[in-house]
Amino acid sequence: KPKTGCLMFESFVFHNFKADTGVHVKANNFLENVMDCVPTDSSIDAKIIKLKKRFRCEIDIKSAGGTFGATATGRNILEALTTLRRDLDSQFQKWRAARVLGDPFDQLAA
Repeated sequence: KPKTGCLMFESFVFHNFKADTGVHVKANNFLENVMDCVPTDSSIDAKIIKLKKRFRCEIDIKSAGGTFGATATGRNILEALTTLRRDLDSQFQKWRAARVLGDPFDQLAA
């Protein structure tokens, strides 16, 4: 699917299996929660891949403010997404701590 640059249209792509409605809902909810943490200009590429006995979830997030990515496997999709989110949250926390924003109140103090 072409990148739209608009986070509202990002969704997981499923490989090697047909995802049922429940999986689509959980995966989309996961992405909506991730979108709340990333820069607004982010482009997200997200995949859930069925392996022989496991699932692998991959996500790549690109934006002018930073690049994030993670891969996780699990016995089921929820386990893989939980591990993926833990990894992403660690990256988001470091990004938030490191980013430098001009504070508009600095000008008032001068």
